Amino acid sequence: MITYLIQMMACSGILYAYYYFFLRNEKFHQYNRFYLLIAMALSLLLPLLKIPVTIKDTDTSPVYAFVSTGEAVVVTAVKKSFDYSQLLYVIYGCVVLWMLFRLVKAISEVIRIKRAGHAELVEDIRFIKTPHPDAPFSFFKWLFWNERTPLESTEGIHMFKHEMYHIRSKHSRDLLFMEIIISIFWFNPFFYLYRKEVKTIQEFLADQHAAANSDTGSYAELLLMRAIGRHQQLINPFFHNQLKRRITMLTSSKKPQYQWLRKLLVLPVAITAIALFAFTYEKRLPQWYPTACK
Repeated sequence: MITYLIQMMACSGILYAYYYFFLRNEKFHQYNRFYLLIAMALSLLLPLLKIPVTIKDTDTSPVYAFVSTGEAVVVTAVKKSFDYSQLLYVIYGCVVLWMLFRLVKAISEVIRIKRAGHAELVEDIRFIKTPHPDAPFSFFKWLFWNERTPLESTEGIHMFKHEMYHIRSKHSRDLLFMEIIISIFWFNPFFYLYRKEVKTIQEFLADQHAAANSDTGSYAELLLMRAIGRHQQLINPFFHNQLKRRITMLTSSKKPQYQWLRKLLVLPVAITAIALFAFTYEKRLPQWYPTACK
């Protein structure tokens, strides 16, 4: 179990490092979004794979020492009066329950806001007018609209297009998936970075859609003037954080350099991750090695 957790954290760190150095500030947002989601899933799955690979007995590299689970070593420990490992499991379980409780509470709060607002069906979208300060925001097919914002105004049109993009692109699924993973593997610091970046990328995409065929400068000014308030972790609020990055990405006309090379670098990164965490390496003894010594 401990070996799996260590390898899972190491795998998520390696995959995030590739994103941070080669993809983070580039404008292929859809690629980045799906890469981070898949990398998060692979971090959990690769250490579970146990594909046996036999290597020579002379190989004593640190990589082998890290990934090998071949020969078992039996250690007889002195019996203790209290098993501290059980206490660690209890603490871990309590934190998981607390994190899941917070997640359920956040969903319940969204449902409460929906029930308190005035809802109407627009095509397949539930359009909900509310005085809640976080509005406008979206959650799956629910669009929460601040009743003090005229929908027909320039600001209202930008906000509506922004939130509709979140809904049509199913961004709430991304957020819910990451929140569940973080609730269970709350001790992995890299998963919090994944969540932060995916939420920011979602805003890049929605900003790009909302500002299309309009004045980018006025949209950026709207973000500056209205970026105030708090929001939950599960919703897609219009006034999201990472404001500087959003405006920079929105107003930049610079094309990514070596974009295909940056994307293709995922292949050696993925091969390295698979070699390190999906295989179990066992030493092969020479044929002349005496049986009695085995």
